[in-house]
Amino acid sequence: MPTYKAKGLVVKSYRLGEADKIVKIFTPDIGLISAVAKGAFNIKSKFSGRLELYNVIDCEFSQGKTLDIVSQAEILEIFNSISCDFLKFNYSQLISEMILKTQSEKASSHNLFKLTYLVIKKINNIGINDEVLLQVIIIFFMINFSKIMGHTPMLKYCTVCGKRILKESGADNNDKTGINIIEKYIDDNGFSIFFSIEYGGTVCRNCSSGKSGIIFLNTREASLLARLFYCHLEELTDNCTNIKTSSKLLDLMAEYVSFHSEISIASLAYLKKIQKDFI
Repeated sequence: MPTYKAKGLVVKSYRLGEADKIVKIFTPDIGLISAVAKGAFNIKSKFSGRLELYNVIDCEFSQGKTLDIVSQAEILEIFNSISCDFLKFNYSQLISEMILKTQSEKASSHNLFKLTYLVIKKINNIGINDEVLLQVIIIFFMINFSKIMGHTPMLKYCTVCGKRILKESGADNNDKTGINIIEKYIDDNGFSIFFSIEYGGTVCRNCSSGKSGIIFLNTREASLLARLFYCHLEELTDNCTNIKTSSKLLDLMAEYVSFHSEISIASLAYLKKIQKDFI
């Protein structure tokens, strides 16, 4: 039986029968791998604790007829604070769902793997119950996910007529939000913009008239969206915005990803339902 090795991040796992476990591992070299770990739920299993969600592992696989078989698994890195935190775990599930619904098996994606790994690591390392920062991190992921997938939202120009909307006004590395900005833009009305999911970015005032689905972003919302386009992951801090702003932009980018990647993101709706039930 042919064998192969791969390193990757466990993005999904579930029980198969009494003792076996199905795992889906996202790898940089061969995309998603679906495999069965036989006897993983046995008390003395060699896989005990190794195939948990968001572990980074080095595996050896045997090729099977329908599913490959995990022969060996070694832990390279553990992000154990995610599984212990309700918010961290459920926001990480958004990332897993996007990966599982857009990536195919045996198709490499080094850039997306690197983004996924770094974002999961960031989520693991932040403090508990910091929902604003979690939302900002997920928005950052969705923006860069869209760039990698070839659906980069357009901010500088109207997506309908091509008119320049946002004018460069220089860099500001001491912004009060705590995020270093590579570029900052303003328009003639301060910094409010119109955004269209369907058209893939900003729309000028004239083109927005009479069109359905146009979303208005105020100064705070538009500013944060622009910053997340140009900042680095390590520059995201816990005082960058408020929950109202981050929630609106999260909904916006989730709808954007869903529309342009042709997927539904059920994890976000589930998270909102659970939170509503608890409030």
